[in-house]
Amino acid sequence: MMEHSRELTRLRFGSEVRCSDGRFGELADVVIDPKRRRVTHLAVDTTELASSRVLAPIELAENPKSGSEIVLRCTMEAARKLPPVQDVVALQVGEPPSEAQPDDPDWDVGVRDVSWMPQSDTGAMIDYPESEPEMMMTYDRVPKGEIEIRRSTPVATADGDDAGRLIGLLLDGGQITHFLLRSGPLWRRRDLAAPIKALETLTTDNVTLGLTKAELRELRS
Repeated sequence: MMEHSRELTRLRFGSEVRCSDGRFGELADVVIDPKRRRVTHLAVDTTELASSRVLAPIELAENPKSGSEIVLRCTMEAARKLPPVQDVVALQVGEPPSEAQPDDPDWDVGVRDVSWMPQSDTGAMIDYPESEPEMMMTYDRVPKGEIEIRRSTPVATADGDDAGRLIGLLLDGGQITHFLLRSGPLWRRRDLAAPIKALETLTTDNVTLGLTKAELRELRS
């Protein structure tokens, strides 16, 4: 279990994830209990299983010492048995992505991406029968009542301005203490730590802070 320590745990999206006997993948997303504001699972993109994402309980993660990698308290063999969470569904023309739901009542839809069906080399749509969909939605399944955030999750200020994009979290035990975000234009970019007390709303792929843009500038890098 992740040990309680005065030294906060830094989770950065894209960090290497290792097992006790080798490299397993990288941290793609995190799953959060929004009521307790606590990370419950890590969504790991595996290196061994092509295009596969699995859900690792936070209790499996050791405290990263440097923030550069995450070590799971299990072997590669055990990690391969973690539940896969990524699904793909077909969408008909005009069907909103929100209509797609997992068949299992114990799961909700986490982060999702919608893409058009593949095109031919000429740029034209491949000639599918009329009954075939034109779009595909890739989404993660998360435990019922929980939400998912990722590196590209937008962060907004209380006055509706763009605060930046998430790059990670600081945890105490598993409890979120800060949101790490990259803010500002390319030529004046800063990495900021927004305390959990500044959080206004937290939903899947969306974070809103109760800070104005002026107050955001006062945060420590």
